[in-house]
Amino acid sequence: EKRKKTVDYQAYIKSDAWYEKRRKVMERDKYICQGCGGKAEHVHHTTYRNLGDEFLFELISVCASCHRRIHKIEV
Repeated sequence: EKRKKTVDYQAYIKSDAWYEKRRKVMERDKYICQGCGGKAEHVHHTTYRNLGDEFLFELISVCASCHRRIHKIEV
């Protein structure tokens, strides 16, 4: 049986690894919100399945407003 490692989300999003991945996603998306086309400020996980070892396609750049909207919909 393969055990999935547990990642401390709060610690991870403060890590150098996250900052580097976040930078790559923002650059890929040209700092444009993938929700409304405005200025992206956040990077959203479309899934937490691979948290800590995400594929770049699992992450999207979004503005704060769209990020709140996404999480409101998910809840």
